[in-house]
Amino acid sequence: YNAGDAFFRNKQWVEAETSFAHAGSIGNEAPLRQKALYNTGVALTKQNKLEESIAAYKEALTLTTADEDARVNLQKAVLE
Repeated sequence: YNAGDAFFRNKQWVEAETSFAHAGSIGNEAPLRQKALYNTGVALTKQNKLEESIAAYKEALTLTTADEDARVNLQKAVLE
């Protein structure tokens, strides 16, 4: 997860996506998995991969339905 965060801050979207997706797939803790999936969605959106970002946001919301940022970003991705 931390590597993904570093890649994201440096606007290395592909590397951030890969790192966050990996963290989201192996994490056992729901809050960490949720953050990783949400950030995967953001990195995918930055790459204009909207269908994939929608799937990542939806998966993040299954773990934490109260995540307003994920909900807003999901709506934006759907509308683009």
